[in-house]
Amino acid sequence: MKKLEIQEEFKSHSKATLSKIERIIAVVLATFWLVVGVAGIVIGFSSGRWLLALVALGSQWMTVLWVRAAYLGRRLEPREFLWPFRKI
Repeated sequence: MKKLEIQEEFKSHSKATLSKIERIIAVVLATFWLVVGVAGIVIGFSSGRWLLALVALGSQWMTVLWVRAAYLGRRLEPREFLWPFRKI
């Protein structure tokens, strides 16, 4: 019985809607990750630091996740971190 209650609480917590301020913060964070990622890619490729470029390219995933959270207006579920556009 406890396990079912925990699962229900987790589901309701992950589906919590974001307030307007939280959505603005999500957009700001998405913008931050976008700028930092693009800067890392440019610096990595121009200076020949391929590892930096790869890490910066991977950081663009955070941009996708924050944009998705702001668009949906809710917190993403853990499954959505791997594939955010899959129908749940």
